[in-house]
Amino acid sequence: MTVPVEPAVYEVFARIAPGDPLCHIGNVNAPADDLARIYALKLYDEEDWAEFWVVPRRAIAVSRPMRLVPPEGS
Repeated sequence: MTVPVEPAVYEVFARIAPGDPLCHIGNVNAPADDLARIYALKLYDEEDWAEFWVVPRRAIAVSRPMRLVPPEGS
């Protein structure tokens, strides 16, 4: 008996030409990394991308800029 795999969310980034900024173009749900890449390539195939990144959302770390100068009044 196989245990069903819960799909994960993958964020998709791409750039059209080398040197262009990397842009977030969407996301896909998939049960595995290789399937996420295939789904993303099929879904976002409207451009001839120079680079195409498919990243599990859980692997993206959110960071906030440090304040070098404290806000006034503190």
